[in-house]
Amino acid sequence: MSDDTIQGQTLDRALDAARRRGLDPQRFFRQAGVQPILATWADNRVSSRLFADFLHWAAIEGDDPTFGLHVGADFERGDLGALGYFLLNAPTIGEGLAASERWFAYLQDGGFFRARRMGPDLELLYDGGDLPEGARRQDAECGLAIIAGQLRKSIGVRPREVRSRDHANAAEEAIRSHFGCRVIYGCPDYGLVYDADILGKPIRGADPVLFQILGEYVALKVGALPPRNDIVAEVKWRLGRGLADGTARLTAVAKDLKVSPRTLQRRLAERGESFDALLEQVRLQAFSDLRSTSGMKKCAISAELGFSNPSAFHRWSRRHVTAHHKSEEH
Repeated sequence: MSDDTIQGQTLDRALDAARRRGLDPQRFFRQAGVQPILATWADNRVSSRLFADFLHWAAIEGDDPTFGLHVGADFERGDLGALGYFLLNAPTIGEGLAASERWFAYLQDGGFFRARRMGPDLELLYDGGDLPEGARRQDAECGLAIIAGQLRKSIGVRPREVRSRDHANAAEEAIRSHFGCRVIYGCPDYGLVYDADILGKPIRGADPVLFQILGEYVALKVGALPPRNDIVAEVKWRLGRGLADGTARLTAVAKDLKVSPRTLQRRLAERGESFDALLEQVRLQAFSDLRSTSGMKKCAISAELGFSNPSAFHRWSRRHVTAHHKSEEH
């Protein structure tokens, strides 16, 4: 979870809520060692862990155990990015939820729920990864308030049950009042339960044509994902995404895959590959693609390939261009 990200606008909403309660978010950022501290995060992706930690900090500092719940309750569809578009324009709730999950799968995002049908029940399960308990509860209650609010506005339904892995606490009455249903404590994790028949309910004001366009785009992106259980394809895919932003490193990729660097190297060796060799393959392919793009300057290509400075790129490119010419001579 620590490597997952969410849209910065989500963090901005939480910061605004904290300021309205007289809190200074800069204190949190300084304590967390975040630099630089931006005036707005709307144009950035931010760590899901950072967001959850902020909710927990604000709940403690403001003596408000329902802080995360209140932040989620204030969200509008326009604040939700892809999720908002899918829930706004899908012909039915079921199609909107399914498309949203596919989009989260593509982004490797901090998607905060998974939908599961169990007989007559539709379970929306919070997906918080390995967050510590305090941050997890605030993040879960925020996320569940968001999705419940959107379903209420879209089709006018409320959940039948809220599930919490926490014990009954000072927030119990506020949670029951907000969701309008019973709260079950001591569950394996957080979630909402609806009647499964809401999956077929039409969404008010939906635009099926726009939804189809969005769905085709998602299908195209998801189709480019690496095959599951293919460690070589998975590593190459992550390297391709990480070249330009500096995350095409052994430690970063291993952390993404939730294994140690040593374990990742061992699994690649079992396939007759090495991390460095795969990085070289991905970089060479990207280099070939970028060279065919007219008008790109060498400094721009260098940055796209993840080199720290142009001179390092120059040495690398000369070595490979020379090797390519020699192979052609033979």
